[in-house]
This record gives sequence, structure tokens and C-alpha cells, in this order.
Amino acid sequence: MSSSFRSQLDCPAIPQGQNSMVWSQQSEAERPALSAILPRLYLGAESDVTQERLASLGISYVLSVSRCSPQPSFLPCSRYLRVPIDDSLRDELLPWIPQALHFIDAAMSSGASVLVHCAAGISRSPALAVAYIMYSLGMDLDHAYRFVKERRPSISPNFNFLGQLQHFQGTLSQKASGGRLHIQQLDDRLPSIPDSVTRSPISQNVSRQGDGRGGSGAARHTRRTGVTRSRGGRDARSPMEVAGGRFLCQGNFRLFV
Repeated sequence: MSSSFRSQLDCPAIPQGQNSMVWSQQSEAERPALSAILPRLYLGAESDVTQERLASLGISYVLSVSRCSPQPSFLPCSRYLRVPIDDSLRDELLPWIPQALHFIDAAMSSGASVLVHCAAGISRSPALAVAYIMYSLGMDLDHAYRFVKERRPSISPNFNFLGQLQHFQGTLSQKASGGRLHIQQLDDRLPSIPDSVTRSPISQNVSRQGDGRGGSGAARHTRRTGVTRSRGGRDARSPMEVAGGRFLCQGNFRLFV
């Protein structure tokens, strides 16, 4: 880890040892405003998910990095994805990265804007935003972290997530022939979403297909990300539509060609 990245960690948004959930007990005025990380990619808190706020920014997709934040009634299931992890030193971020990247990529590729949020927009959702910047802009963890922090200074992903992002950086360094790794190839190199989680009612919009560990590569891919691969390894569905745990095709758009 570089010295510049360490210096960022030495200045967290909240005191060391305190849980980022303290923001949920503070007034709206004390919380950081919703932040634009890229054109059409926003980072924020659970309190930002209001119909008026999202409409004012043209946001029509929401990725919630939380086990219990309510799904907004005004948002179709097809435009909502939950990554059910806590801000803890034991929860696994890596297995969810391919599915989260696909959701963000598909939404943005369709011309839509997406909000990634957790309870306070400090630890869990920034960790996924950093992962997306690493993947989409080809940055290492140090530069991606600083890229996001410059746009949302309050971020402070916990050390568990930072360690997993270092692992993700190593995965990204395994270049595919002719360019960067596609999301499906990342999925083959990262841990699987636990079967117990994919069967949990808490985990909305997560594929419940397949349970066998010895299945085909396509079956393993479906279990991990909920995206069914074609024989050529490409995904035939985008924008990604999720309903009742299944991804639905919208027209003939292909994300990876």
C-alpha cells in the first residue's frame, strides 16, 4: 500500500473505532450531500433515496449496499439491486463485486443514472464505488480511492473492505487477452456468493438458480452473479432487469460485444 493511500486512511471521516452508522443518528444537515462520482454515477446515503431527490438528478437505478434498508415503493424491482452486507470486519464484499459492476455498467450504458448507497455513504457503498472506478477507469486502489474521496471527502471504508479491494486489484492485474477482464471473467476469479445468502429472503434480486458446487462454468456464473452466460461467454441482457430473482432481457442490446 502506498504512502499516499496510507495518509488517506490516517484521516478518516469519523474517529477511528467508531462505527459509521453513527451518521444515521445525526441530523440530515450534518450528513454529506449526495455526491457525483462520475457522470451518471452517484454515491450517497439511505436518506437520499427519495422520489423527489432522485427525480431532480435524473437517477432511475439504485444499488443498496445494506441488509435492511427498505426498497423504495416508487422504484421498479427491475431498477433496484441489493447487496446484503453489513459494515463489519467479517462481511465479504468480493463475491458481490461482479453483480454490482454489471448493474452499474448496464444502467450507465443505457444512458441512465444510478445511485449507490448504504446507511451513510461512508464505508460499504464507497467501497463498491472504488471497485467500479478501478474496473472502469483502470486505476489501482490508491488512485481509485483518492478519485472517489476527492468527490466525497467523508468516505472511510473499513479495513476489511480495503483488504478485499487489494485482492480485487490483484485480480484486475490478470489481464485478459487483448484488453481488460470482462465482468464475467472477474466472476470466475472471485469467491462465489454463499448459497445460504442466495437462498435468503433478505437478498433481493439475487439469483436463486443452482446450488451444486460441481456444476458447469455457466451454472457457477449464474449462481454467483445471477447472469446467465451464452456459449461465447457474453451476457445477452442489458439494461439489466431483475424481477423475482431472475434477469430479464430488454430488446437485443448486448453489454459485452
